[in-house]
Amino acid sequence: MNSPSTTVRKLKTAASTAVVPPGLKARPSRPKSDKLARAFQVVDYAHVSACSLLNAFDEVGKKRGPGAPANAQQDLLRAMLLTVGAGLDSCAKQLIEHALPEMAAAGGPSRDELVTFAVRRLRKGEEASAALDVKFLIELMLGQPEQNLVKAFIAELTGASLQSRSQLHRVATALGVGGDQNLKTAINDLQSAFEIRNKITHEMDINFSSKGRNRTSRSRNPMIEQTNKLLTAADLPLAAVDARLAPRPTASAGKSTG
Repeated sequence: MNSPSTTVRKLKTAASTAVVPPGLKARPSRPKSDKLARAFQVVDYAHVSACSLLNAFDEVGKKRGPGAPANAQQDLLRAMLLTVGAGLDSCAKQLIEHALPEMAAAGGPSRDELVTFAVRRLRKGEEASAALDVKFLIELMLGQPEQNLVKAFIAELTGASLQSRSQLHRVATALGVGGDQNLKTAINDLQSAFEIRNKITHEMDINFSSKGRNRTSRSRNPMIEQTNKLLTAADLPLAAVDARLAPRPTASAGKSTG
């Protein structure tokens, strides 16, 4: 008969060697800038909703026992990925609407992108000799020109669903964080997640060429992997923009006044 200490050691060993199924990434830290409050709220809810859906998937699996997930379970995984995809889209738009005006006014990359947008929009064509778009110029001049220009830039950036890598790269560049290598890598890594998202959204995840089970099978770990990629692509620009908006210490900061 094993002694209590031996039993405890065996339990600890079993716990340390148990295979822990992968889960969703941790929720992000709250940004310092108030300008990012809405973007953070969107991302935070995306994390919470995704966790709830994954927990529901796991609970159903425990009741069903071993085996491939049922259709209802797979729908929970589909909903998890779609929810986070929507969160990424909304987060990007909130960043543009609430952070871009201040960043463009401060100069730097965002200001450069605003100027590039103005030059392109003021022409009726791509050629340098293209005629001036008088209508757009008048729209800018009525009221506060710079404010009107920023509004027009925001409208162009947010006018469509931000569910492609090229669109997200453009948003990152406009926000002045396009050079962030971690963010660039995260966006570039989204192709599979977007393909799954589009197949679910536009085709109900149906495999029309299949004669048997004609919905594309979705399992836990691959869907978690793709969902985490979407979450990362939402979390990183939030942190990068917050770092740019954070107040910089003045030259006299930290000096003794005595």
